[in-house]
Amino acid sequence: MATRKITLTVDEAVLADLQQGAAAAGMQLSPYFARCAHSWMLYQDAIRSAARDRSLGMHDLDVAETELAELHAADADAETRRGPRA
Repeated sequence: MATRKITLTVDEAVLADLQQGAAAAGMQLSPYFARCAHSWMLYQDAIRSAARDRSLGMHDLDVAETELAELHAADADAETRRGPRA
């Protein structure tokens, strides 16, 4: 996967939380931050999809949350197959 270096500004308390989370996950900060951002994007997409589907009478929030859980499981499985990163 191609990567690109960017500069972000975050609140110091948020940075401390991210550093703590990365350490707990055994990851470096950058990939951990990227995973958090990606998870948040998937979550927001699932919520929007659920709201749209509810308005059409098709699905509910439980369906979106199930889809999100499946995406997270697939992401975790892919990360496990890649192995630990230095």
